[in-house]
Amino acid sequence: MGCSFSTLFGFRWGRPPLNDVPEETPANQTNTNAVEANVSETTPVIATTTTATTTTTTATATESTIPVPATATNVETTNDSVTPSEVVKENESKPVEPVPFVRPAPLPSAISKIPPEVLLLILGMAADTPFVRRKIISVCSDWRKALVGISWVWTSIRIVSSRDTEVKFEKFLWNLTLQLERCGSLPINVYWRTCMDAAQTTQLFGLLAQKAPFSRWRTLELAAYDGSTLDNADVANMGDFQNLESFILCGSQVNCLLNLVNRSITSKLTNFDNRYLYMPLVQFRNEMDNLLKTITKFHLPYFSADADFELPANITELKVNILPDVPLPHVRVLTANSNSIRSYRNQNLRNLVTLDAYFHQKDDMDQPLTLSSLQNLTVHAPEFTALTLLTAPCLQTLRIEFPVQEGYKREINSMRQTLTHPSYSLSP
Repeated sequence: MGCSFSTLFGFRWGRPPLNDVPEETPANQTNTNAVEANVSETTPVIATTTTATTTTTTATATESTIPVPATATNVETTNDSVTPSEVVKENESKPVEPVPFVRPAPLPSAISKIPPEVLLLILGMAADTPFVRRKIISVCSDWRKALVGISWVWTSIRIVSSRDTEVKFEKFLWNLTLQLERCGSLPINVYWRTCMDAAQTTQLFGLLAQKAPFSRWRTLELAAYDGSTLDNADVANMGDFQNLESFILCGSQVNCLLNLVNRSITSKLTNFDNRYLYMPLVQFRNEMDNLLKTITKFHLPYFSADADFELPANITELKVNILPDVPLPHVRVLTANSNSIRSYRNQNLRNLVTLDAYFHQKDDMDQPLTLSSLQNLTVHAPEFTALTLLTAPCLQTLRIEFPVQEGYKREINSMRQTLTHPSYSLSP
């Protein structure tokens, strides 16, 4: 076929060629098949040709019949005398009004919802040391006010001073006075470690005589005290330790607070922990005779085996490092470190029920030992051969303690040889 695509379907794409001028339709002629199109200049022209007639209608894009609204781009500025720089200067000349800052209302925290009495209990239980107390009172004014009002929180008194300067000692006395005022008249728990000159000692006991005499002391932990500067006049107004319930002795010197406690102790003392294991024997005899009469448990200092002393019958639980050569018929619980089996022969341990011991290796001087009342026995490594000489007819519990790990084969072999020895008759 010799016809083109445009001729076949009756339309053409794009602008008409320059030599192809469309026929003009007369003004008085009406064509029912004509199609009017109002498009912009960039819109392609569509020519429509009908097969029924030879009339061709052409849509021209030279003029647009749709009114275009006025925009910012096509509106000309009428005031040409104002420049942009003048507009900027005018804006800068205007005063800028500050925007007032409104602090937002704080959101209620979880801790603010806790009832006051519960918060007081929590703060009081948390403030168990001076360091924690200082941290809590520095959180906010409400916590500080709450903690200061809890009197029993401030009953733990630390009297610690060691050759302080005058300024530092005055600060120490100020802090001590403040704490004693906060705890009111409640019994106090005292930790004491001092080393002061005579003038400082007099000042300290003068303050304690007014604010906290010995009768208010419920517990005392005596770590160290230089008793050489203590004068009887300093403690004349301090009273006695009539209400002392617990006494922990870590270190002291002759003619010091230990002697004062020993002279005024009462039956209220129920807990005594002796950690002063290098006490001279003369101090033990002179400054602990009354103390030993009121206690039931005692840790004996490092005395030699031939030391001459006596323990009262009220002491039923004893811990020793070197077992003394003295009768102990009243002791029911004994903890002993590194002693030979023969050292138990002269103690008359007829009422001993529980024994926790480290034994030396068995030698030729050892002889069989019978503990008729022993029921619980704990033996520690590394040596177990002494058990072949021990007989406990009432024994109910035997506990062997040694580290089970590589490198302890000697201890394991010692235990195996002991338990399989022909003379082993620990509990016949």
